[in-house]
Amino acid sequence: MAGSLFSYLLLSLILISLGLVGVFIRRNLVIMLICIELILNGVTLNLLAINKFVADGHTLGQVIAIFIIALAAAETTIALALIFLTFKHYKEIDAEKLNELKG
Repeated sequence: MAGSLFSYLLLSLILISLGLVGVFIRRNLVIMLICIELILNGVTLNLLAINKFVADGHTLGQVIAIFIIALAAAETTIALALIFLTFKHYKEIDAEKLNELKG
């Protein structure tokens, strides 16, 4: 069952909005990372919906979506490594309490 373009764009808007609210309100680094992933998933869904309904038959949107997914995987790996090192050194992953990281 295929939805309309509006339903895909509405779901994409909800994902991006939840991600932005989570990044600005939450201070836990892991939760912020999950919210960034929500934003990237919303952008990917938006791109694929536009590709399906507007440029049907072209694969450019799908190729860009695969690059976004690969970028999200690399970003998650690096961010989790930095979060683990931060927790190991400071015993804290709350972004408000990490004042020593400021230059």
